[in-house]
Amino acid sequence: MPLPDLSLAITIDGISCYDEGTKEKYAFGTNSEAERVIRCDWADRVALCRYFLGGSTEITPLAFVYAAGQPYPDITNWLCNGVDVEGEGVMSVGPNGMVAYERAKLTIHYGPPTFNVTDPFLVGDEDLDFSSIAIGLDQTASSFKWSSGANSGKDVPSGQVPAVNLTTVTFNKSRYNVPVLDSALIISLIDHSNSAPLFGAAAETVVFRGARTQRKITATGDKNWDIQHRLEALCTPGATWNKLVDAANGWQSFTFKDGSKLFPPADLNQLFQ
Repeated sequence: MPLPDLSLAITIDGISCYDEGTKEKYAFGTNSEAERVIRCDWADRVALCRYFLGGSTEITPLAFVYAAGQPYPDITNWLCNGVDVEGEGVMSVGPNGMVAYERAKLTIHYGPPTFNVTDPFLVGDEDLDFSSIAIGLDQTASSFKWSSGANSGKDVPSGQVPAVNLTTVTFNKSRYNVPVLDSALIISLIDHSNSAPLFGAAAETVVFRGARTQRKITATGDKNWDIQHRLEALCTPGATWNKLVDAANGWQSFTFKDGSKLFPPADLNQLFQ
């Protein structure tokens, strides 16, 4: 195995290593990728892998700092998404009883990320489901009038009043590599509406329907969670989750007799902090 080319010696995150080439692939969508080869001392390989992969660091039980993977130097919107390690040189027994080598060859993989790296909430994949829901109207009074025919201008009999369809958008927003799963917060906010505008939607038009979580241990040893939050937004003008249609006055707010709301307003932004 040839020795590293000393003319290519560089320092990465305080670690002496050698930059030994790259390979790039350009394709449609998120299929473009690059590979960069770095050689370093065997003992430095894990530290370099951690540096390139980024990861999360817990600073309090409910607060963390996340660092996305390092960018590809020539195309900075491609980020490191994996590292292959291969041992080179004379083998020996390492300090933990496993085989060790003189050097490590790191093949660093880069590609377009699946999340917005400028978003401090680390919102990742997002999918939208456009649909509608039907709500029943008061059957004791008519909410409609005939607009044609012999009965034009007269009330439609209450027994013929149809349900009203409301346009909805159900969307799932993901967060990656969250070190602490705040299950108490998630449970406390289920079936609550947004108390303030959220993702461009007006107050009380978005309801948090719950979350799906997956525990994982990353390549750098972090014990993290991926969380997918499910929210449902009303898109019908004038409608909120805490309004009903009044036959005479249109959309009107309502509460339980004790004054509480069916979908209590809450700060749903907490889910993404």
